[in-house]
Amino acid sequence: MVRFLRTCFAVAAGALALTTAQATSVQGKDSSTSQSFSVSDLQVSPHVTPSYEPCNDFPEYCQLPIDWSVWLGAIGSGSSHIDQVLTLDNGSWAQSTDISSYDYLRTQQRQVTSMLDDGIRLLRLDLCARSDEQPYICRSEENATAYITPFKSYLEESFQFMVDHPKQAIILHLEDNPMDTVDIQQIEQVIDEVCVELANRTLGVKHFHSGECPWIYTIDAAEPLPTIGEVIGYDPDMAQWEGDGEDVGVQSKMIITHSQDFIKPYGYKATYMSQPFWTSTYEPIQEFSQLKSRLRKLCKKPIAIEVVGSLSVPPSQCSGDEKCLKTKGIFGESSVYTPSGPGSSAPLSDKGLLLDALFSKQACNMNSMPEQTRLVAVSVNFYEENWTFLKNQQRKWLKENSQKLEKVKSTQESKRYESRETASNKQAPAQTSSLHDEL
Repeated sequence: MVRFLRTCFAVAAGALALTTAQATSVQGKDSSTSQSFSVSDLQVSPHVTPSYEPCNDFPEYCQLPIDWSVWLGAIGSGSSHIDQVLTLDNGSWAQSTDISSYDYLRTQQRQVTSMLDDGIRLLRLDLCARSDEQPYICRSEENATAYITPFKSYLEESFQFMVDHPKQAIILHLEDNPMDTVDIQQIEQVIDEVCVELANRTLGVKHFHSGECPWIYTIDAAEPLPTIGEVIGYDPDMAQWEGDGEDVGVQSKMIITHSQDFIKPYGYKATYMSQPFWTSTYEPIQEFSQLKSRLRKLCKKPIAIEVVGSLSVPPSQCSGDEKCLKTKGIFGESSVYTPSGPGSSAPLSDKGLLLDALFSKQACNMNSMPEQTRLVAVSVNFYEENWTFLKNQQRKWLKENSQKLEKVKSTQESKRYESRETASNKQAPAQTSSLHDEL
């Protein structure tokens, strides 16, 4: 029996673009700054539970290219549990016996399966090589490096999620740690190990050769970027068959990108790595004003942008530790930005600061961005503290990006039409002149 997937409905009521025309808005000004966003954007509602719909829970946007979709990401996505800490003492590294003192190095509270269940689809990782030389997830600050879990264990969880939940696309972005570098060949060897083990126990997956893991989607730099649907091999307009084989085999895919810091052994050709298709705000930024300044520059260019910033560290995770409590993120520096709206004296929350960075005239000024400039990713730490807000914003940004892309296509088609008309008009006089000469 043929099952037609239901027609995708319009974006839910209330998921309107954030524009200055909204009736109720919060106005924030620091000298010449002003931004507009709905009060409802700052309200807390119950935690959003994903339904695992195709195309990362947004089947209506399957046809968006990956650099026009919107990805919610987690900084240090494997840092929920610290296994070992090495500290630098008098020029040499020594193992710390007090791991709890370094809890401030954690940037997430949940393990990768829980993150993916929540709806995170951009996983940011820092990798190190430990004494046994296998890649480890790690976090470093000053004179301490925390080793968290083997990269292989992390991959096994991530890949199992793809087997359990079809038609999902995940980005894994790898950052190298200069303290203990890992090379690309080591990473790809681990990927092959995990893939072989998973393929052997997954129905419908045939044996594959090294470098051909079927769960990895590699972007061809010579081709236009694919849509979400193309990455996972799903077309919402095509009939889907019920019965045996419907969700058998490889149904979800992972795109693996990395920073430029990774070493590639001489002569080694990477097979699984793709170049990031976005420009990130990621920098050793210490203050909110620096993030705003960088966004102001980026948002004037026709590019896909990822905003990377740390939200406030949950006090419950600090256990009274003074250093931990001071580890406020870019969006958590409550002294940085204070709205001057009517009757307002308290600083904006994490949510307000993020929106300020996006809508302030001294920052991104999303309401006036060029036609091809778009926000495609937001990656934060302790995302669950603001998850409902982020999911609501994701739906709005998806709608805005979809509308912008339609305008871009329309503009490009108009230019092509004008070009054809111009070429046709140039040919017409030449043909008339040729006919005159013959007469």
